[in-house]
Amino acid sequence: MIISNMIEGIVMSQSNLEKQEAKLKALNQKIKEEKYKLNNG
Repeated sequence: MIISNMIEGIVMSQSNLEKQEAKLKALNQKIKEEKYKLNNG
């Protein structure tokens, strides 16, 4: 029982990390676009 709960927790935090990573990548992309606009505006 305890082990399955631990595995469940690990899987959940894994998917949360992936969501956070996706957000960071999107933010990075926005920053790059803004910098490009500033440099070439």
